Amino acid sequence: MKINTNLSSLIVQSGLKTSTNGLNQAIERMTTGFKKKHVKDNAANYSISTKLSSKISGYQSVNGFRPGSNSKLKLRIVLLGINLLMQ
Repeated sequence: MKINTNLSSLIVQSGLKTSTNGLNQAIERMTTGFKKKHVKDNAANYSISTKLSSKISGYQSVNGFRPGSNSKLKLRIVLLGINLLMQ
């Protein structure tokens, strides 16, 4: 039995895989709600966004925060969380 390989095709496929991985990473970074999605991108910014998310979650649970409820209350909670992080 003889198996033929197309070396040119294998090289092109390898390059395509690398390009696709880079494109997927760029799309992931552009489409996330956070500026930084992973710790490897920037540890300080990731830490800040994680703290903000946890504070908002805490305010949601304490205040019975539900989607569709009072939007002014939601805005005040988010702004309070941002102010706390900036201190």
